[in-house]
Amino acid sequence: MSFHVRLVGLVVVLLLGIQQQQEYRVQAYQDAFTSTELSYFFGRKPDADFICFEKQLVKGTTLPTTVTTTQATNIEYITVQADKYYKEGFRATVTPALPVMTTNVRIDGKPVLPYNILVQFWCAP
Repeated sequence: MSFHVRLVGLVVVLLLGIQQQQEYRVQAYQDAFTSTELSYFFGRKPDADFICFEKQLVKGTTLPTTVTTTQATNIEYITVQADKYYKEGFRATVTPALPVMTTNVRIDGKPVLPYNILVQFWCAP
């Protein structure tokens, strides 16, 4: 076998090794605690719905935190939005599934929130 063939084989093996390391890094990032999302929308918002409750989590809030509300009518839609772009987002989870009269929004992310987050609950008329 010539030196040239062996060299090409070695380069291919090295490139495959680098590709596997990059795939591992991507998977590790996807398994990270936070996501890059800076806004979330849950449920379905009919035109007649109105904001029945909102809460702002201010910069410096300790995470994780849960925003809970109970309303007289069904909560059909929830928005969770950061007030500015930031390289690291947060994760929002709503339980139970909408529409409901009582719900929780759990927000996870950096231990100290680097921006404001506005949580809005939209209710049926």
